[in-house]
Formats: sequence, C-alpha cells, structure tokens
Amino acid sequence: MIKSSQLLHPSKVWEDISHRLYATFWSLSLYDLYVPVPRYEEEVNRAKQASKDAENNSDLVGILFIVTLLLLFIIIIIIIIIIIIAPSKLMYLPDKQQKEEGDGKK
Repeated sequence: MIKSSQLLHPSKVWEDISHRLYATFWSLSLYDLYVPVPRYEEEVNRAKQASKDAENNSDLVGILFIVTLLLLFIIIIIIIIIIIIAPSKLMYLPDKQQKEEGDGKK
C-alpha cells in the first residue's frame, strides 16, 4: 500500500506527512472520528457573544465620536469668541490706562 500511495502523490506530499499517517488516515472510518459537540457548541456561543459585544462596542464608539465632535465644536466656538471679543476689549484698555495715569498725575 505504501509503494502504491507513493506513486499517487508528488514527492512534496511525503515531505509533509509520513507514510504511516497516510495509511492510518485512509484506514479510519467515520465511526473512528470523535467530534466534541459540547466544546464545539461552547465555541460557537463564545463567537456569538463576541459578535454581540463588538456590536455593542460599535454603538459606544459612535456615541463617543458624537460627544467628541460636540466638545470640539464648543472649543472652536470659545476660541472664536475669544478672538472676536477679546481684541475689542483690549482696544479700550490703553485708553483706560491713559485715563488712570492722567488721574494719577493730577
């Protein structure tokens, strides 16, 4: 059987598996295979839960993104207010200082 199987496959196959493994594999039947059903179901449930968790996290990420945009918008508004209002108040500052200095000289 080993000699006939060697002829069926290229030499590269025999570099990866042994003749004994090949013979054992083809001599087994489905009754020889064991499927750990409880473990399989456990892994399926774990994958489903991970999928649900990822979906819930994506909702959180969306909320955090919106909150971040709102905070950024508020910061920009504050900066614009500072840029517009502060210079107009600063324009009067030298006049007030001059008046105070003038009042101090009298």
